[in-house]
Amino acid sequence: MDEVIALTVEKRDGTTEPFDRTKIEASVTSAGGTAEQAEQVADHVESWAQTVEAGSVKALDIWNMVIEQMRMLNPAAAETFESYRLSK
Repeated sequence: MDEVIALTVEKRDGTTEPFDRTKIEASVTSAGGTAEQAEQVADHVESWAQTVEAGSVKALDIWNMVIEQMRMLNPAAAETFESYRLSK
């Protein structure tokens, strides 16, 4: 069985919080992706994040990974997701 590493996310303001894949899933579905696509994206991002040294990832890196995956799975939802993020 693979060891699960406790991950933290460094937000834009410098604060950190525990990695929460449900936030990725909710974002993907809110942008128009299906529940299955949301799970695929979250699985991919979580697997990638587990490989990062020190167990800490930047929120921007997660966002970039989500966009990359969404562009492959659902380009229209990716555009919606990216538009929302860039408007903040």
